[in-house]
Amino acid sequence: MEPTRALIEAWRKQALSDLRNARRNAEFGAHDVCVLLCQQAAEKMLKAAYMAVKGEIAPFTHSLAMLQRELGAPVEAIGAAAELTADYITSRYPPGGSEVPMDRYDAAASADRLERAQRVVEWAQEVLDEALADGPP
Repeated sequence: MEPTRALIEAWRKQALSDLRNARRNAEFGAHDVCVLLCQQAAEKMLKAAYMAVKGEIAPFTHSLAMLQRELGAPVEAIGAAAELTADYITSRYPPGGSEVPMDRYDAAASADRLERAQRVVEWAQEVLDEALADGPP
C-alpha cells in the first residue's frame, strides 16, 4: 500500500500535536509524559518523512536512528535522537527495581528531550517538505 498525502499529513499533524503536548506536560511537571511525547513526536515526523520520501508505509519500529539512517540523516542528527529512542521504554515502564518513570525524569530531562525532539522534528519536516514538493504522493 502506498501512503497518500492525506496519511502523511495526518502523521505530521499528530507529531506536531505530540510535541506541543510534551511542552504542556513539562510545564506542569509530568516529566515522564513529556519525555514519552518527545519520542513520539520525533518518531511520527520521521515516519511521515519516510513515507513521503520512500513512497511506502513506514516500518513498524521505534528506532529513530534506523528511520534517520533510511532518510540519510547526518550523524549529529542521529546522535540527538539516541536518548529519545531509549526513553520509549524507560518513560513508560518501571525497571526491575523500585524506581518508577515519574520519579526518573525531572525538569532538566524534559528540557533536554524537548530540545532533542525539536531538532529531529525540524530536520524530518524539512525532508518531508522537500519530498512533497518534488511530487506525489
